[in-house]
Amino acid sequence: MKKFLLGAGIILLLAQCKKDHLNDTAQAAELTVPAFTETGANTFGTYVDDKPWANFGYQWIGGLYSGQPAHNIPNVVTAGPGVDDKGDSLYTVGARLTVTQNGKVTRDETMYLEIPLPQSHNLKGIHQLVTVDYMLGYRIMNDQSYFSLIRSPVTVTVYQDTIIAGKRIVSGKFHGMLYGYTNLGAPLTDSVKLNGGVFDVGTRD
Repeated sequence: MKKFLLGAGIILLLAQCKKDHLNDTAQAAELTVPAFTETGANTFGTYVDDKPWANFGYQWIGGLYSGQPAHNIPNVVTAGPGVDDKGDSLYTVGARLTVTQNGKVTRDETMYLEIPLPQSHNLKGIHQLVTVDYMLGYRIMNDQSYFSLIRSPVTVTVYQDTIIAGKRIVSGKFHGMLYGYTNLGAPLTDSVKLNGGVFDVGTRD
């Protein structure tokens, strides 16, 4: 699962459990999947087993040993090109959902898409994501991880990949099944279903 760590690295921040008494549980209870857009809105969301999941919440960074004052920063959707551990070009889109109650993190999850990047560098089209190559990864707070598999790939359709005013806008939809793994990489029998997935990112590569 080395590849998961590479993909997750783009969205993981230096974080601690303390959140300066932040409480966003009421807002989290009203969480919805964002509408599909193609404007570079930096949104990401899907339904996980029919429950809404989206980029949400804050991370507490800084403090002791960091050299900067401790403070909350909002989770943001991240995206950009890169290379995996086999040398293949990919484009990663990642998001994080963090819920905090009275300064204590009660939910912390990450999700990312690894989309194959062709020689043309244009992502438009349909992509099948599987664990051995490009994939979708989902990790929840207790270190349980879920991935797309060869037998049941996640389908990602990129509708737009264009440069507007110096900003690269990549927008698409995704759906499929993810299957659980232990920390040692052994497959489990549990799974989660993703449907209605959307993303819309705008970056200056």
